[in-house]
Amino acid sequence: MIEFKDVHKYYGDYHALRGITATIKAGEFFSLLGPSGCGKTTIGKSLLQLLTPQTEVTGQAILQGQDLFQLKGQALQSSRKQMQIIFQNPFASLNPRMRVQEILEEGMKSLHPEWSTDQRKADLKILMDQVGLRADALDRYPHEFSGGQRQRIAIARALAVKPSLIVCDEPTSALDVSVQAQILNLLRELQDHLGVSYLFVTHNIGVVAYLADRVAVMHAGEMVEMGDASQILNNPQHAYTKSLLSAVPQLNTALS
Repeated sequence: MIEFKDVHKYYGDYHALRGITATIKAGEFFSLLGPSGCGKTTIGKSLLQLLTPQTEVTGQAILQGQDLFQLKGQALQSSRKQMQIIFQNPFASLNPRMRVQEILEEGMKSLHPEWSTDQRKADLKILMDQVGLRADALDRYPHEFSGGQRQRIAIARALAVKPSLIVCDEPTSALDVSVQAQILNLLRELQDHLGVSYLFVTHNIGVVAYLADRVAVMHAGEMVEMGDASQILNNPQHAYTKSLLSAVPQLNTALS
């Protein structure tokens, strides 16, 4: 679905991404695993051209035969029908002055102007049910919801334009542990039902073990190891992956 070819990203003199080469398959849960500052989020935001124009990118990100890094104007906007993003912080990513219906319809109207009002309304009711919210949530404002509910709204916003790929930028890290599990289960259920692909950014090895099909381990802007999640977690080959996994706290069951 998405193919990265020797992608390099620069912030001025800082070399943020170094030769990223990978493929995300249709319907796949592909995770980028690594510590803060390793380049995970930069990959996701680069796909959608959400970084400042002052940053420089080389290489290619191919979607349906098009290099996403070369798209401008209408072509770039059209590509966003296929790609959406769920941001990390649900308390900052939703416009507090807009009702939920306006938030969800904004992308629909912009990217799918051919959809009728009746079609949008029907889709919004389906979306609310899919993300586990009542239909009357559409008439309320973001501040009226908990963090987990806000992230469900953010997920609905990403799904509203019917994309084939969603970038998930640590979408549970700002939530309580019990709520994190609910959101992760929701993402998996939606993937099973809709066939959407995820590029999932995380530093949480438990999330990778629970959900990921494949994983790329990031370190200092490079993908140091990539493969099936079970293989990477159970039989890592790269020294950095081994050190990352060894740092995971283990419960000592031998306590007296």
